[in-house]
Amino acid sequence: TVAMEGAVRNRLPETLLAVVAIVAVCSPVCAQTILYEGAVRYSQGKYTLDETVTSAFLLNEFTYSSERWYAELMVPVIYQDSASVRYVGGMPMPVGGHHGGSGGGGGGHPGDHGGGSGGMPGQPVPSDYSDFGVGDPYFRAGALLYRGVFDRNSIGVFGTIKAPVADETQGFGTGEWDYGFGASWSRRTPKNLVFLELAYWSLGEPPDVTFKNPIAGEFTFGRVLSNTRYLLEATIWGRTETVEGVKGPLAIDLTMSRSLNGPHSVYFTAEAGLSESAPDFALVVGYRARVWGRKQAAE
Repeated sequence: TVAMEGAVRNRLPETLLAVVAIVAVCSPVCAQTILYEGAVRYSQGKYTLDETVTSAFLLNEFTYSSERWYAELMVPVIYQDSASVRYVGGMPMPVGGHHGGSGGGGGGHPGDHGGGSGGMPGQPVPSDYSDFGVGDPYFRAGALLYRGVFDRNSIGVFGTIKAPVADETQGFGTGEWDYGFGASWSRRTPKNLVFLELAYWSLGEPPDVTFKNPIAGEFTFGRVLSNTRYLLEATIWGRTETVEGVKGPLAIDLTMSRSLNGPHSVYFTAEAGLSESAPDFALVVGYRARVWGRKQAAE
């Protein structure tokens, strides 16, 4: 199994290029829409460490979608005031280290926070540490396997690949390829939305940190408000243990979105962490727009 997993990981660059090529060839023929989403996320948390880590995250995402297929490319731009946290599978995770003033012997070493001895090695902060940088890009492609009458029920599958582009010494990535796959189920009525997603992640193995392959999941319930332009959603999401000795993150989100004239919408999300490895809180403001393609029935 280990040998097979290593062989698959070694083929990830070629696989990514092949998928992109297929989408590029198919798009002129079968594409329905191309969507853009931009969002700013601000968060703070201790992530089991002694220091509070502040992050700001600029999301840029393009989505191609057809009747049965979709593909997404997401490139984040990240501000973060500590290298003690790295983005692993799209989520910030504590990996040790300490950023900032002199003294404080080992103040940021994760062995001192709840995980007991052993656990994660501390990461010295590089002398050229930068708070700002581009994170690892993510490519996700999925297919709709089942669509019920009036689109009320649907089942889909998807796969995700993360390319190691970011500088891992700055906390913006791991320097390794990650990939995941999963399935989703949704039910829609004129007033309500229910969504469930589960995914398995196979994470790369940096030389200085040992990651576990986690299972991630989320459950969302949404309600269309009286005038149909507003949608209120509550989401609980989490992930199993990713770093030895640190329980996986768990959080709850509350999102209000409003559709604007034409194929545009804005949204605001407030998030509260329910576990030590999740952010204490996060705020998100975002915008979605259709930049090309036919009008959808839902708009």
